[in-house]
This record gives sequence, C-alpha cells and structure tokens, in this order.
Amino acid sequence: QATDCPQVTLFDGAPNKPVRIDELCAGNHLPGFVADFDKLKAKGVDLVICVAVNDPWLMLADSRAEFAKALGMDIDLTAVLGSVRCRRFSMHVVDNVVKSVNAEEDSSKVDASSSCRLLTKI
Repeated sequence: QATDCPQVTLFDGAPNKPVRIDELCAGNHLPGFVADFDKLKAKGVDLVICVAVNDPWLMLADSRAEFAKALGMDIDLTAVLGSVRCRRFSMHVVDNVVKSVNAEEDSSKVDASSSCRLLTKI
C-alpha cells in the first residue's frame, strides 16, 4: 500500500468494441496523452499510466480484469470479444484520492476520456 502516492493520471486505452486499434487508440487516444504530457505535468501530474484488460502479449495487462472490476469499469463482452473488458476511461488521482473519472458511453469513440477533456478537469 502506497503512503506517498504522486499525482497520477490513469486511463484505459483498450477499446471494448471491435474497432481498429491503430485508428482509435494509436491514432487518437494514446497520442493525445503523449502530446499533452507537458500540459498535464504543468498541472502537477507526475505519471500517466495506461492499463488494458486484454493483449497480455503486448503489455502488462489486467488479464483477469481484477483492476477493472475493482474500479467498476468492467464490461462483460464475452459474447462479442470472448471476455470481460475494461470500459474506456481516464482518471485523475491525487494522493490516493480519485478526483475525477471520465468514462466513455460509447467506447468506439474518444471524447470523455481524452487528454483534452481530462485537462479541463484538473
């Protein structure tokens, strides 16, 4: 358990609908956080962390969706994608306190969870 948690921005970059990841995540969601890192840092953010339920071969993933379930961000897409997935979201955490959670209603889009939207809430 962390006692001194830095100010952190957390977002999930994995879609929970069948969309081309190169168009949505790599072309939209992830680059926004990379491009806006200096702006986030200027607002006191120390870390930007990306989590995903799937793709354990590509990254350290939450393959059993334990973290997503603990956050209430899980969605059962077993019928479509074969497993429980994580909703697309961004979260701002300061000293172990969640300050904002920005979840997408439609995970085929990047709006509520975008870096631009998060910057307005910090």
